[in-house]
Amino acid sequence: KVLPMKDLRGIGFLLTSNTQGKLRDFLDQLAAIPKDIVIFGGAADTYANEASYVDTEQARVFDRKTASDKGILAILFRGEELNLFVSSHLGWKALSSEAVITEMKSHTDICTLNQEPTVETYKKYLGISSGKDFFSYAIPFLLMLHRDGRDIARVPTRCFPDGSMRFGADFDVGEKVRLGYGDPNAMFRAAKKSQGEMREFSPEGILLFSCIVRRMYLRDDVNQELSLCDALAPTAGFYTYGELERFSGHERVNSMNGASVAIGFREGKSYLRSIPLEDYEKARLEEPFDERISMVKVLANFISVMAEELEDANRKLAYLADIDRLTELLNRGAGEQILKRELKYLQATNGKFSAIMGDIDFFKKINDTYGHEKGDDVLRQVAKLLKSQVRVNDYVSRWGGEEFIILLPNCPIEKALELAERIRAKIESTIVLPNGQHVTMSFGVANAKQGDDMDRFYESLDRVLYESKANGRNRVTVTEHR
Repeated sequence: KVLPMKDLRGIGFLLTSNTQGKLRDFLDQLAAIPKDIVIFGGAADTYANEASYVDTEQARVFDRKTASDKGILAILFRGEELNLFVSSHLGWKALSSEAVITEMKSHTDICTLNQEPTVETYKKYLGISSGKDFFSYAIPFLLMLHRDGRDIARVPTRCFPDGSMRFGADFDVGEKVRLGYGDPNAMFRAAKKSQGEMREFSPEGILLFSCIVRRMYLRDDVNQELSLCDALAPTAGFYTYGELERFSGHERVNSMNGASVAIGFREGKSYLRSIPLEDYEKARLEEPFDERISMVKVLANFISVMAEELEDANRKLAYLADIDRLTELLNRGAGEQILKRELKYLQATNGKFSAIMGDIDFFKKINDTYGHEKGDDVLRQVAKLLKSQVRVNDYVSRWGGEEFIILLPNCPIEKALELAERIRAKIESTIVLPNGQHVTMSFGVANAKQGDDMDRFYESLDRVLYESKANGRNRVTVTEHR
């Protein structure tokens, strides 16, 4: 209803905690507003009970005529010379392994993660369970997810007897989440980067929404973070129960927790009217942390290093699980998983998918004549040549023994046939045995069609490879279905 409106530059929303449960539907409507309109906001609460966010008093939004504990107030910022800039930061870092949301009651209530009650994640990683003091321990440990290229967080607000939990903003079934922890080092590094961006905008005024969780966690040290804005321009704002921001270049307006959102206002062109950079640098985090935060910093650094080492170990294990040691191609297990995935995608999109299966001719004779060491060398040479001929989004797998398969997403069978012929010719011309004899390979080429599962598609691929072997080897046979 507010659009089109001349010189509209931004929309700010003020809302209450009572709107959070139904906020998702409202935010979905905002996606229709042109992307060049800056959208931001913050929710208020009375915070009467910090341990659980269950209040006996309600925050309200109001204008000159009405007040409501379930209202949303929109403020339109207009002006031909008006410029707005939003900069936000988080500072929570992932702690646990990834989990998938498998069941929800509503957009804010998660029943299960990985088919287990949500509270079990907090029991497993933190050793805390539902009870009187649950939120005193749980609030610094937010659930993190990734949307629109950014990490965002969700604060737990309620735990139910069935193990489900309510959070301060929305999720979707199927989204991947990780338990996160508040890292003071990361918070202040992010704050410095965020306000450095704000300085380049050279604001004349700043509106600041900082999540109450930051205040509860950092206590008085949060003022050091906020002081970075004070050093740039006159600043106003409040501690929020939730923050809103449309990330640059995206349509969706995201609801966030645990974040600090700064909105800079300026009329006219940008020039660095704010304090000099050297003075701005002096404004940063000069006061020492209290002992509690100092200890958290040490532990956070320890956790970060351990998490990085664990992630690196997991990556190496995943690599070893999927890679054939001899050829460094995908092994059969990984190849089968990719084939199943691509066939499933094909059924959903009605696209094109082809594959090539190859078998080294008379390989047993090579092993018997020259030994397994030479046989292994031939396998490695073939693998290297196969990888050199495919596109970056193709997959090459050692299927077993001297058999290989090349999976070709979004590839018509005519192109797959050309590739197989080119590979066949290169192998024959470049891989030579000690007696001067050239190594050759036989190939079968097939394309998938609607209704094919892995077994059916593999059967057609294996059949045309067998035809190549039966008809003299060192040749390519293609399925009749084009």
